[in-house]
Amino acid sequence: MNTCTFVGRLPRDAQLKDVGVNKVCNFSIASDVGFGDKKKTLWIECGLWGKRGEALNKSLKRGQQVTLVGELSTREYESDGVNKTATHISYCFAEVEGFSKFGTYEGNSSADGTFIATGFRPAWITLKTVDSANDWVIYDSKRDPINIADTVLRMDSTNSEYSGSGREIDILSNGFKMRTSNGTINASATFAYMAFAEFPLKYANAR
Repeated sequence: MNTCTFVGRLPRDAQLKDVGVNKVCNFSIASDVGFGDKKKTLWIECGLWGKRGEALNKSLKRGQQVTLVGELSTREYESDGVNKTATHISYCFAEVEGFSKFGTYEGNSSADGTFIATGFRPAWITLKTVDSANDWVIYDSKRDPINIADTVLRMDSTNSEYSGSGREIDILSNGFKMRTSNGTINASATFAYMAFAEFPLKYANAR
């Protein structure tokens, strides 16, 4: 299985570029490898294409810690008459009906928060505002089998999981709903989300 994971910090803000009719969000991460006097910094160039690149471009800022999971690939090209090879990590997501859903939603800063329809009961949800540098947060139905769900993992932090008031959501049979006005997940702003089904068979029980 061709999968790799890197954790590092952004040495500079991401840049959004037009490539034909599409857009790509280019960014780098600096990741330390090795130990002691053999420790060095690995510089990794990354590109996120399409609407997700446009959405995340605003929140990928210098100094931010990020975790990347993707597929490693290489390409060959010519520059100034010299044949060169570049290594890339690809982050490719495709929605599968009843299994996965990706998109954006608008928060409303209310405890009676926004509802996001996925068409299934999510087992795993990741949220991130695209308008500011707030945390990447993860909810799941294993740690919170009944509502309200308020146990949060932060992908861009070394802190342990957070549980308590201020980050509540409901995980429902056909999506999820904000139950807090907290700015990390429900400010009056745009948020990106990824959700994967608890029972990926197009049918799920309510809870």
